[in-house]
Amino acid sequence: MIDTHCHLMDEGLFENLERICEQAADSGVKGVYCVSTTPSTWERMIISREKVLDILPESRFFAGIHPWFVNENIEDNIKTLESYVHDIDGIGEIGIDLGQRHINTRDIQMSALELQLSIASTHNLPCSIHAVKSHDEVITLIKKYQEVTGIIHSFSGNPAQAKFYSENNWKLGVGFFITNPQAHRLRRVIKGLDEKSIVLETDSPYVKPFDYEKNSISRPDMLKIVTDELSNLRSISQTEMLDIVKNNTLEVFKNV
Repeated sequence: MIDTHCHLMDEGLFENLERICEQAADSGVKGVYCVSTTPSTWERMIISREKVLDILPESRFFAGIHPWFVNENIEDNIKTLESYVHDIDGIGEIGIDLGQRHINTRDIQMSALELQLSIASTHNLPCSIHAVKSHDEVITLIKKYQEVTGIIHSFSGNPAQAKFYSENNWKLGVGFFITNPQAHRLRRVIKGLDEKSIVLETDSPYVKPFDYEKNSISRPDMLKIVTDELSNLRSISQTEMLDIVKNNTLEVFKNV
């Protein structure tokens, strides 16, 4: 198994990095796609890269400016990001969030995403994209950079949007949100996804399984919870589910 979206460099995981990685390895996780979302954590990730690879050899490392953190310094941050491109495997977590708290920064989010897609295009790097109430905007920019692919993290769009992503070689991240039995629309959409588009994620330490301990954090060793729920939801064996997502995950870096 590979956890395709994990914030190893953030508080809650980083201070116990080796133990967290060892727990993941013991649970059957072979690698994590570590996303680093602010300039302050990019160097931390690069310094820690070999330590993670020693334990989880199929890990990959993404750096990007998360849409929550774009600001008037975006151009300086983009220059800094470009200076790291030879030390990372992908660009992420980037994207657009048009939820209530962030809708006022729509224009700068759009600009930041386009600039980072351009870097990905120039350097042939996959992206990990955050899209909240913004799939139409994200798709508009993806169409301008058709050579760029990657993962739509924690997919929550509609079937038509899922179809576009799948047909354009983007993978769709499925995580703990599907463990909520009341998430009827999301579970219905995930059940209907093209199997070639599905990859697994935890988004740890931030997103937890439904009804998990309130004051705890999630970890990449909990990825099997997603696998079990997804195989039940799609009425296939866990072995078959793991084979499907393994092949899909490997395709993220197939052309890199």
